[in-house]
Amino acid sequence: MPHLVVVHSKYETIEDVKARLEKEVENVMHNVANFKPAGFVNSIEKAEEIIKTLKGTTTGLVILTASGGTEEYINKLVTEIETRVLLWSNSQQNSFAASLEAYAFLKDEYPIKLYNSESLAKDRARIEKYIRVCEAIAMTNNANVGVIGEPSDWLLTSKGVKSFGKFRTTLVRIKTKELIDEVKEILDAESHSVAGEFKKKYGNIEVTDESLQGSAKVTLALKRLIDKYKLNALTIRCFDLLEFNYTSCMGLSVCNDDGIIAGCEGDLHALFTMMIGSYLTNEPSWMANPSGIDKTTNSITLAHCTVPSKMIADFSKSTLTTHMESGLSTAVQGMMSRKKVTIFRAGGNFDKLVAMTGKVVNPFLNDKSLCRTQIKINLDTDVSNWIDSTLGNHQVMVYGDIIEELSD
Repeated sequence: MPHLVVVHSKYETIEDVKARLEKEVENVMHNVANFKPAGFVNSIEKAEEIIKTLKGTTTGLVILTASGGTEEYINKLVTEIETRVLLWSNSQQNSFAASLEAYAFLKDEYPIKLYNSESLAKDRARIEKYIRVCEAIAMTNNANVGVIGEPSDWLLTSKGVKSFGKFRTTLVRIKTKELIDEVKEILDAESHSVAGEFKKKYGNIEVTDESLQGSAKVTLALKRLIDKYKLNALTIRCFDLLEFNYTSCMGLSVCNDDGIIAGCEGDLHALFTMMIGSYLTNEPSWMANPSGIDKTTNSITLAHCTVPSKMIADFSKSTLTTHMESGLSTAVQGMMSRKKVTIFRAGGNFDKLVAMTGKVVNPFLNDKSLCRTQIKINLDTDVSNWIDSTLGNHQVMVYGDIIEELSD
């Protein structure tokens, strides 16, 4: 859990600081979830007490600079607690001046951001976003990620990936054969109800009951592996399943609905990006191919077969059809929402991120040559610039604008 520390001058009592900043502190502490006060610091000794309490336990720190002359306290807290920090300043008692000095000194070596108070509402919104970021980083660090099979041969960026860079995420290697063996163990009686739920949910069914049964068995087999390995997320070399006449498209869609972030083709950068998106929004994210661009309208088309059903706007106009490349099994052709979206992808050693926002202008294309769920998005960023800077093929989309959180 992130914590709030107030630093103030030794010439001002705690009672005076509390009285002067009561509205600001109360506004945040009463309205921001998962956030705890840690105390007041007006000496090096007080800073050492806070460090002893928070080092190794806090997931993030908000330091509210109440007055000037506090740079040394800020420096000690940041360098010794060793966590991400939002330095929160205001226009009173040389708060901004002290914060600026500390920020300039620390920013090149430590994960610190400076925020200067504008209003109570903006303070709360800014700190809420920051807390979500701290929680998302903690969840990513603590996650068990199942890697079922190796990355697909065409995914050049995922080859040889052994970890999520500086993140402490645990990668659990699982052979594809283990999933296939689990599928064989699922009885028709077990998968029948799951297949029935698939049929009930979607307005149009273009696949056979046999295809639905196969997809239901993969879904149940994935859930068994999730329970066995205590997974929070997974990716799968899904094309290896085609020789058995089933795919994992529906299973991945269901996993994402259930809060287990799931991506396909063994794309680890895409999965990591999905985790960030889902943890920041507390909603499913969608991994998709950028299937085309239109420079005249500054738009991009995204398409894939595994969209979470929670992202679908209209099930009556959505279809269960076949997997695009193979014509086998079951995939989702979903009618999406005309909403603001963020499209982004991580790259490098999981230390780079390229993101842009846009608006869904066509939530349901029907191009038979593309993966089944297809949408067109008008971008707020020049699409030519995005091509030059993007970090790989698969992009991740979430509803809403999370650029500030991604920047954090």
